[in-house]
Amino acid sequence: EPFSSPKHPDLHKVFSRDFPVLLAKSPKGGDPLFILAGVHGKSKRTENDSDPESREIRTAQAEKMVEVIKYYQEKYPKTPMMLLGDFNAEVASEPEYSALRNFNLKDALDLTPNALPKGSPGRITHTFHPKEGSRKASQLDSILLVPPFQDLVLSAQVYRYKNADGTEKPIPTTFEERKKNPSDHYPVYAEIDLQKILKKD
Repeated sequence: EPFSSPKHPDLHKVFSRDFPVLLAKSPKGGDPLFILAGVHGKSKRTENDSDPESREIRTAQAEKMVEVIKYYQEKYPKTPMMLLGDFNAEVASEPEYSALRNFNLKDALDLTPNALPKGSPGRITHTFHPKEGSRKASQLDSILLVPPFQDLVLSAQVYRYKNADGTEKPIPTTFEERKKNPSDHYPVYAEIDLQKILKKD
C-alpha cells in the first residue's frame, strides 16, 4: 500500500514490514472460518525530527489496517477477524491508534473474565531501558477482535519467560536483564471458541 509524506520522502510503502492476512478455510469450502491479520507497527525510533517517535507513520498504518478490515468484513460478513502482533505503541491510549479504537476493536485481554485493568503489571509486554531515566513498561502487543465476534475469547494472557528450573522470570528492571530473555517482547496468547465459530455459519 503506497505512502506519501513530506516528512518521509524516502518512504513509499505504508507497511515497511508488510501486513499479511491469513484466511483459514475448511476443506469443505465456503467462507473462511476465521481471518488473522498480522501487525508489526513502525517502531518509535524517530526517523525525522518533524515526526517524533514516527507517530505519523503508525497513524497511517492504523488507518490502512481499518480499510483492510472493512474490505474483508464486506466480503465475508460471517467470518470473525483478529488483528494481532506487535503494534509498537499502546493501542488503548496512544493517539496514532485512534482509528482502531474508533472502529471498536477490543483487546482479548479485556474480553476475559476478571480482566486485568489497563496499566497492570500482568499486561506488560515490553520494557524500554533508556540510558538516562527510569524503565518504561508498556503493553505494545495485542490480540484485537473485530466486532461483532468479540464473544469468542475464552481466555487470554501474557506469557512470561521461565528459568531453567521452570520458575517464572521477573519482568526486567535493567537492560542487562532484558538481554537474557529470548525477546524484548512478551507473547500474548488467547484461547478462542472454535465451536462457536462453526455454529455461526
